[in-house]
This record gives sequence, structure tokens and C-alpha cells, in this order.
Amino acid sequence: MKIREKICLWLFTVTDKPYAKYFKKKRKPWSLGIKELMALPKGTWGNELSKFLNNNGFEILPKLERHDAYHVFLKIGIEVKDEIGMQYLLFGNGKRTPYLFSTMIVGTVLVPDYFKYYKSLYKRGKELPKLYDLKVENMLHLLLEEIQKNYKIIPPLEGEKSCRRKGSE
Repeated sequence: MKIREKICLWLFTVTDKPYAKYFKKKRKPWSLGIKELMALPKGTWGNELSKFLNNNGFEILPKLERHDAYHVFLKIGIEVKDEIGMQYLLFGNGKRTPYLFSTMIVGTVLVPDYFKYYKSLYKRGKELPKLYDLKVENMLHLLLEEIQKNYKIIPPLEGEKSCRRKGSE
């Protein structure tokens, strides 16, 4: 990992909790934890999310749960370029938040090497139905593949194989 990517990763790590505290004041944390997600039937969005969290050594971050759920839903990886790329996809889809803008700007400045990748995800976001305000917690019991089919989530584009979740290749 390049030093510029390490800086981005550090920025993600030190800003997520303050962002949740100051910008997500009205959002309530999910009532489900990893154990409850694991108990959901195989193939559901919630069960797949629990696998994603466990496979990557992640915990559920209160008020920011949707972020990891979107990684699973959108089939986007967890490398720094993927974190930045997911913000481009969501921007293309219409989402507008301070965190999104700062991630896109800082990420593009520090890691411009993947701009074509970011641009492809932006274009994909423009083509998708509105996603950013899904009531994810209410959809966790549904089959992930069915939801992805309904929202036209396609497999990663050619040359985007890093979009697959760790352990799913």
C-alpha cells in the first residue's frame, strides 16, 4: 500500500466516529448486532453482511451501519480505492453529504491513480435507481440477490475485480 493510501486509510479511521457523533445525531443505531445478523437465513442481506464483517475483522459502527451494508450490496471491495470509488458511485446516484464530498476530494487528490475507476463507478451510480436513502435495516431479512436484481446491481465491470468482497473470489 502506498503512503498516500495509508494516509487515506488513517483519515477514514479517525473521522468515522466524529462524523457519526456530529453529523448523524438524529440517526438511531440499528437494533441488530452481528449475532442477530448471523442468525438471519442464509443468502439474506443481513446474513451476508455478517459474513462480510467477520471475514474482514470489522465491527458494526453505530449510526454508520449502512456503509458496510452498501459494500455488500454494491459488491464493492474494501481497499482504499474502493472506499473512494463507492463515494463516487453514491455521488453519481444523488447522495450529497459532507463526508462524501471530503472523501471524494481528499481521496482523488491523494490517490488519483484510479481516477478512471472512480469515473466508471460514478457513471454506474447515475444509471442505478435511487439507493442512498434505502431503509437498509428493514431490508436485512430479504434475499440479497433478489434486492440486487431489483436495483440492477451488476457484477463488477471488466477490470474491476477488486470490487469483490474479500474471500468471495
